[in-house]
Amino acid sequence: LTQFSARLNEARLFERARVTLSETPSAITEEGDEVRDVLVMLDDLPRNRVGFGFRLETDTGFGLTADILRRNLTRRGDFLEASLDLAAPFQTLDLLWRRPHVNRYGRGMQVSASAENAKTDAFDRRLFGLSASYDIIHDPHFSYGYGVSGAFSSEQDAFTRIAFATGRRDVQTASGFASANWDFSDNLLNPKTG
Repeated sequence: LTQFSARLNEARLFERARVTLSETPSAITEEGDEVRDVLVMLDDLPRNRVGFGFRLETDTGFGLTADILRRNLTRRGDFLEASLDLAAPFQTLDLLWRRPHVNRYGRGMQVSASAENAKTDAFDRRLFGLSASYDIIHDPHFSYGYGVSGAFSSEQDAFTRIAFATGRRDVQTASGFASANWDFSDNLLNPKTG
């Protein structure tokens, strides 16, 4: 039951997914075993979510933020999330698309892109990055993943104004990564007991 409930939560389509057995048995077998109904209670999440914010910070000043989340974009349990952050020295845009259960249960794919424009007293920078990862849930206790990322950055600071004729430094980075998670908590839904 715990694994079934965890799989429902993994779909990210429900605000709450609770799976329990009925309090009273629906039947009793000839051997004396009780047969109970499985009760599934689901609260759907809204398909779209929009959020806006305003902030005042001592180092960056005034700023505006906006978040948009679209669930079940391609009707395969995926979601697309976009966040925009506008402040005087920094402007960022982040996009994330996540699709669970690629080809089979427990295989998730994630693709993200980010763009940043920064103008401060110390430097000016424009950055664009892409990343993709593939996560595998081997069993309830062990999962692993791998992926690639790359970024292009164009920067100008006091050093580049002196050292380079163009006054700008372009940097390209590419990397690969791997991760593993080994978790032996007693309860997937309440890990503080493990």
